[in-house]
Amino acid sequence: MKAFKLFLFLNLFPLAIFCQNTIEYFCQNAPSICNNESVSIDFLPESDDGIINTSGCTVNAFPTNHSTWIALELEEPGFLEFDLVPFDIDDDFDFILFQIEEDCTNHKELRCLASGKNLGEEQSSPQDCLGAIGLRIGENEDFEIAGCSESSNGYINSVFLESNFKYLLLINNYNSERGFNISFSEKLKFKKTGINNCLDELTFQSPSPNDFSINVYPNPVNSILNISTNNSNAEDFDVLIFDNNGSRIRNYNFNPAYANTLSLNIEDIPQGKYFVRVFNENYSKSFSFQKI
Repeated sequence: MKAFKLFLFLNLFPLAIFCQNTIEYFCQNAPSICNNESVSIDFLPESDDGIINTSGCTVNAFPTNHSTWIALELEEPGFLEFDLVPFDIDDDFDFILFQIEEDCTNHKELRCLASGKNLGEEQSSPQDCLGAIGLRIGENEDFEIAGCSESSNGYINSVFLESNFKYLLLINNYNSERGFNISFSEKLKFKKTGINNCLDELTFQSPSPNDFSINVYPNPVNSILNISTNNSNAEDFDVLIFDNNGSRIRNYNFNPAYANTLSLNIEDIPQGKYFVRVFNENYSKSFSFQKI
């Protein structure tokens, strides 16, 4: 069982100094979001102290300690919403969303979030600026500046995306090479961006010629959440459940050789959105589910 990790792709593109040419390059080469399934990126390679100028959310340039670029293009116009949940609650993630002209030569900064414990002066508990981040309809701010203020909740206002533009999402982990899970609004319909590969295809390929798969169901769920595989010869998996703030609330072991389905009683957890990560040394995938 062999997983294809995204860092193999990203290591081909060192993040030195971000300029117009770099944004143009990633416009043409960044992997695309091609469907609404949540995607996990396990590893973010360390950059060469690359920076990118930003007018929206930092006093100085936006750092790219451990970064990735994701291309977005919609079949139909719609509001972009997403949840990004760090695999480690102590990691400080930031992002910038750019609108790109068709020829990739011009760009506009649409959204930027840089709040966290490491950028700028801490104004409150650093824990206030950790956990899940993203875009959400109804938030008051389009940009959240560097630093950690009492009003920081990790989310800024959603943005309406047109179908005749390409968009680039730059995601940075200020602390470490550890990755994240990202899930998008189910209302959006993405299309493959030009010649770019789909992010889920780059991050994970079938680890077995026997159509190996992991399924999580039902969704939404009231009491029993099932995790199943069609391969009883698969290695043991760790199973982690995170809440929408990125806090780990449950952990389990899944041994397919013992049973192809792991049934979890989650009746006692509050209603809301959660994420489950299923992984071992050779495979990793995350899913979102709604507890009702």
